Amino acid sequence: MSPYAYNKIIGLGIPLFVLFLGLLLTTSDEPQLWWTLIVITHTLGYTHFVLGYWYQRNSLKRKNIIVQTKAFYFLTVVAIGFSLIFILFDVVSLLAIFAVWYFILHGTLNEHTLLKQSFPNAPEAKYFIPFVLLVAPFFLLSLTHPSFFFTPRLEFLNPAPELAVILLNNFVSVDIISIMALLFFVAYIVLVPLRLILNKSYSAGFLILLVVLATIAVFYTKQPLNYVFLYFIALSYHFISWSFYFLQRFVTNSPERVAKYLWHHILVLAPFLAVTFLLIYNIPYMQGLHGFLFDGKIFLVLSMVHITTSLINEEWFTAWLNKATAV
Repeated sequence: MSPYAYNKIIGLGIPLFVLFLGLLLTTSDEPQLWWTLIVITHTLGYTHFVLGYWYQRNSLKRKNIIVQTKAFYFLTVVAIGFSLIFILFDVVSLLAIFAVWYFILHGTLNEHTLLKQSFPNAPEAKYFIPFVLLVAPFFLLSLTHPSFFFTPRLEFLNPAPELAVILLNNFVSVDIISIMALLFFVAYIVLVPLRLILNKSYSAGFLILLVVLATIAVFYTKQPLNYVFLYFIALSYHFISWSFYFLQRFVTNSPERVAKYLWHHILVLAPFLAVTFLLIYNIPYMQGLHGFLFDGKIFLVLSMVHITTSLINEEWFTAWLNKATAV
């Protein structure tokens, strides 16, 4: 087994353990639990965004790749500008929905890249990338859950289910959401299990089809799904998994960089952990400072920047970029 396989266990195991612990201490419909999970997710996210941007920038600078370096800064400006349009027109909820889908695509592309680097028989892109179509609907089916409705300052409105539907209908139709979810599921079934069956990979095709249909049936009966739970597991898994992945790379290939890598994590994590800790103990002025640091608008902008600039790490994007600039 590739040593990198263990980061999947750690990346998914830690969020599931934290969620399980939270459910032991309180209930699934408790806004305090939702707040805690969001704060944990955003703390990990800020660390991921800051260090990812820093290391990517330094890597481009060290390699002195002019085209990719210019593209890196250009994509940064585009991502910020795109986000500000939603913020200025006060449709942050729509930006949040788009950012989650965008993040799922980002995570799927990253996972495929990691699989190709770690395993000799990694699945082909045409079978793996459509995974986006399988995951996205579950977030769509969670948008009417009360946990979706929180302000940029992480204040949960916690509306009744009926009111949640009305609030959601103010900017996107629930009927459209249901249709989109169904279309995504159908598209995934056509692109993966049915394609495998048509290519005579009967065992894999029918097994995936059975698992997908069973999963859809279970989740449809449980809707609305808890938005914060999905958000926490999906994002935290990505943040933890990739931090651990680069730690493994440094341990294996550049052990002299391990101490600095860990120190960089501490430098970014410490302020967010400290402010949250002081807020919990009601230290004066921490409410405003915590609200500023964990402002959802800032998190969304940094998310968009991170996801967009990460395209430079994709081989297909780099090939397209080089071809476009060579004209």
